[in-house]
Amino acid sequence: MDSPNARFPLLDGMRALAATLVFSFHAWFFLGCVDLGEAVHTLGVTEMRDLNAAFAHLGEVGVAAFYLISAFLLYRPFARASLRDGPLPPLGPYVIKRAFRILPAYWAAVTLIGLLDPGTNVFSWHGLINQYLFGSLYTSGGLIRGSNTYMASWTIAVEVSFYVFLPVWAAAVKSVRRVVHRPLAVELYGLAGLGLIGVAWKLVAAQQISGKDWFGSTFAVLPASIDVFAVGMLLAVLSVRAEARGTGFIVATRQWAYWSWLLALILYILMCWTVDARGPFSGALNAQALGTGFLKIPIALLLVLPAVSSMPQDSLIGMGLSSRLVVWIGMVSYGLYLWHVWVIEHLAAWGSGGVFPPLDHRVVELFPLNASIAYILTLGIAALSWYGLERRTLGYGHALSARLGQTPRAKQAS
Repeated sequence: MDSPNARFPLLDGMRALAATLVFSFHAWFFLGCVDLGEAVHTLGVTEMRDLNAAFAHLGEVGVAAFYLISAFLLYRPFARASLRDGPLPPLGPYVIKRAFRILPAYWAAVTLIGLLDPGTNVFSWHGLINQYLFGSLYTSGGLIRGSNTYMASWTIAVEVSFYVFLPVWAAAVKSVRRVVHRPLAVELYGLAGLGLIGVAWKLVAAQQISGKDWFGSTFAVLPASIDVFAVGMLLAVLSVRAEARGTGFIVATRQWAYWSWLLALILYILMCWTVDARGPFSGALNAQALGTGFLKIPIALLLVLPAVSSMPQDSLIGMGLSSRLVVWIGMVSYGLYLWHVWVIEHLAAWGSGGVFPPLDHRVVELFPLNASIAYILTLGIAALSWYGLERRTLGYGHALSARLGQTPRAKQAS
């Protein structure tokens, strides 16, 4: 979640794109568009279903892109230590950086939302465990009951689980390296194993689906997404290996980047068709869940690849991802992610109360305006979160981790 270093200047822009994809998904559904209403008479049932199918999985792709970026950036120091047989990054600074990056803004958002909306039941033992301590994924109440209804907190809980898992995994890889002196092979086989665990977990979880909705704790916990993280970790390994050889990870041309995003679009259309009620797996929720779970990975990978390659920044995609506005949105994207559901749901309730035309009439025609208003309002809150809190706590975290990371000799010299 930290800003990428100079080697990957386009990743902040990719964060902006990922956050906007998640926002667009929630905006479409929470602003009333999922309920056909009077829009059926304007656009027809087929067109509305097509639009619903198009928006239905943007959130999945956006979250997968976030996971890929996080795994790529965080695993690079561990991969460098593994491939070069060096010491692992110190655990203390790693934990402090992660904690100061994620927790202050998250806890502040949970607290403020709890004050603004007492119905979230934040200030209770239930709220402490499920919302402040990310317990909603692992409690008997399940994901839907345990989550804050105004926050996509379950994905942050998965991210935190990955933070805990990562140094444990790196230590295990280092232990194997002491026996098997083939660092690249150890990394590749290990990541392949993680990918298989993710696949197996989803296959088993799909058989346990009951009712009309397949989404729940079984599909939300870390093992269900470990294959997504494994792909990001694989990118980190390949990137470090190319760095050691003095070559670019992927020497991308302008045309290559365009083809990468075009293929991502084609796969997304395929995913929408595969899991749509009119598609080949109509009524088979387990197949639809697996289709989404597996196809989102190559889609997110194809979106992220140009940003971690040596793509020319004067290309159309490069200029877009590196523009000041997009980079700024990427910088405040954590606040955008934390607050967008709350803003969207309150805007929808405000609109249905008469401030805007009722959201069940001309809903599609009003969607661009209402979504734009929600996006701008959320960016305003995200900016307050970044400049008022996140930037400061992140600085404290880096300063404290730098002190802990000093060697005893360096400490004596200072």
